[in-house]
Amino acid sequence: MTALVSVNSLSVSYRSGSQDVPVVREVSFELPEGRTLALVGESGSGKSTVAATLLGHLRHGSRLDGGEVRVDGHDVFALSPGTLRRLRGGTVAMVAQNAGHSLTPSMRVGRQIAEAGGDVPVLDLLEQVRLPRPAELARRYPHELSGGQQQRVSIAMALAARPRVLVLDEPTTGLDVVTQRGILDLVADLRDELGLAALLVSHDLGVVARMADEVSVLRLGRTVESAPTRRLF
Repeated sequence: MTALVSVNSLSVSYRSGSQDVPVVREVSFELPEGRTLALVGESGSGKSTVAATLLGHLRHGSRLDGGEVRVDGHDVFALSPGTLRRLRGGTVAMVAQNAGHSLTPSMRVGRQIAEAGGDVPVLDLLEQVRLPRPAELARRYPHELSGGQQQRVSIAMALAARPRVLVLDEPTTGLDVVTQRGILDLVADLRDELGLAALLVSHDLGVVARMADEVSVLRLGRTVESAPTRRLF
């Protein structure tokens, strides 16, 4: 299978005082469509930093020391600002943890989805993420939704421009076990229906075992193990 995402010898550091501190060291992986790769590791292992590079993001004070990140054939860090903006959302979209913090509290749900871009009608997107009574829900504000509903809205926004790659950064944090299972099953169904490649960042091994096809374990910015999920769980 041809890789939609190809990360080769990625190295990232940040400046601390007069020193450069390595955050990611020589990380490599490939991710084809229809598959999910999980990045796991303790806090500070570099997994969220790696995931953010798929959208061309580096935290303030960080720099790319070496390597390459290719998404759909494009070298992400060689793109012009305009092309990079089109990549974000249009080719790669992110679903962050705690959707309640990422949604605008004073804006109705339907409008937020509409402003995410794309040609897919809002009600169709709400139906696609398995939310009942989409017309009624579109008129609500985020605080009127449960945590699971908020996360489904966040997923709908990520899908609005029909990306090819979905980055999920701890997508079930703060949700109860039943709601977690529903979100994970939804993402797996959408991945298969839409032919998405999914990169999952998680510290929850139960979530990883349920959702991922492959796992890369990071420690101190390096890949220390990479294997099919069935071999690790």
